[in-house]
Amino acid sequence: MSEETVIDERALLAEAAAPLLKSGYRVESDVPGVLVLVAPKIKIGGVGLVILSVLTFGIVFVLWMGALMLPRVHRVTFTVVDGVVVKTKKWSHA
Repeated sequence: MSEETVIDERALLAEAAAPLLKSGYRVESDVPGVLVLVAPKIKIGGVGLVILSVLTFGIVFVLWMGALMLPRVHRVTFTVVDGVVVKTKKWSHA
């Protein structure tokens, strides 16, 4: 693989990933031809959960417990295949 090819791949990946990087995603892995980004974790304070649970007679608490069982990490993978950037999204457990 020539130096020019690596530079072209990096430019393609950077251009494709720019909107996500601006919105808060961080780089998890960066190898030639592949760039993996991870979404920032959403933080909700415990006090807000308790207040909403009291106001809704526990409904929010039940919903929150269900949400804790869902996948929690959102990864977006950009891969250069034949000069074209392929974007893949995946949710997984931390």
